[in-house]
Amino acid sequence: MDSYGNRDPRKNGESADGLAIKEGSGTGNVVRGARLWNNVDDGFDDWKFTSPVLIENTIAYGNGFKLGGGSPAPAVAHTLRDSIAFKNAAHGVTDNGNTGALALTRNSTWANGGTGFDADVSGGKAKLTANPSVADAKAALSTDPAPLTGARGADGSLPSAPSFLVPRSGAAVGARF
Repeated sequence: MDSYGNRDPRKNGESADGLAIKEGSGTGNVVRGARLWNNVDDGFDDWKFTSPVLIENTIAYGNGFKLGGGSPAPAVAHTLRDSIAFKNAAHGVTDNGNTGALALTRNSTWANGGTGFDADVSGGKAKLTANPSVADAKAALSTDPAPLTGARGADGSLPSAPSFLVPRSGAAVGARF
């Protein structure tokens, strides 16, 4: 399935997704092998959908993946795997406030206007596995080495670098000093 160039004239062009499974519930939803590009809103949107959805082998560019959201956002365990998000104006993949146990596995992002993956990994509910993110406008890791090059502590300890090469989300991965 290809979905591209969607625009909603009723809302000044906004709110037009490439594919939306939202504002409802129902089990067994699978999106596989879709290409979603240059839609005015999102490539894929799970806004207020309360049942888990599996998205795999799908490409979103010029619009991104939105895995939930709402006010309040329901906590839903959507799965995104083996998919690609690139050149999106904001994030490649966003949880959009969904605090559910998202599973993001073997997805790739490149050259997005925000981060590649904007998911709540610091809350411990989203699980990201083997997801490279390259050349996004907002890096996922802190890359300022200045704290490491300073003087040793009075006791001879290495300088503290609590955020160097650590995910900005605060996820407990990587070396910590």
